[in-house]
Amino acid sequence: MIPITFPQVNTIFGPPPELDESQCRKVPAYAGTVAGGSMDGSAIIVVAWQPGDEDRKRINEGKPVYLTVVGGLVIHMLSTTFEEAIKPS
Repeated sequence: MIPITFPQVNTIFGPPPELDESQCRKVPAYAGTVAGGSMDGSAIIVVAWQPGDEDRKRINEGKPVYLTVVGGLVIHMLSTTFEEAIKPS
């Protein structure tokens, strides 16, 4: 999967100092806070990933998609639209 830009992007996460972009690509993201609901004021990061042909083939075959999070909270929400991603819970 490839990280992609989207209209609401307001920051870019780059590789850590010990790596370069050939080892860890930059990831465009929206960084903000939740407005309303039970998570009001909580920090939120939204990124978008575009599946490639091989990714789509694996997904269509019912194979899983894995997500690795290093140094932070595990992602706990998956959305198909930006509006859904920032919607207060």
